[in-house]
Amino acid sequence: MLVLDTSFIIDAMRGNREALTLLGDLEKEDDLLCTTALNALELFRGAYLSPNRDEKIAKVRRILEQLLVLPITEETYDVYGAISAALSSEGQQMGDFDEIIAAVAISHGGTVVTRDQHFDRLPMMKVVHY
Repeated sequence: MLVLDTSFIIDAMRGNREALTLLGDLEKEDDLLCTTALNALELFRGAYLSPNRDEKIAKVRRILEQLLVLPITEETYDVYGAISAALSSEGQQMGDFDEIIAAVAISHGGTVVTRDQHFDRLPMMKVVHY
């Protein structure tokens, strides 16, 4: 299961060559493409802030229709608590949203697809960078 991070989805929406090439490669694989509810929230926030608001909202909706949106589950609570506490004690916080995204991905057995390097701080996190 591949969990598409907000940075990846936005880069693909903007026509970033590396993101689009990777997306094409990922679509050829027999792996489920998904994202998290937190990523959906971030995408909608960006769409509502855009000067082309209606167009961007429609685009976000079309993209999310193509992906499985992973929810926060009871298992996510424990994973998030462990991740956030460990990062905090090391002085290495990633930010609440990204820590929750990581917890959702881990609790669902997913690999995060992102350009953000801070997911690498979590040894149990599987990450694909572009």
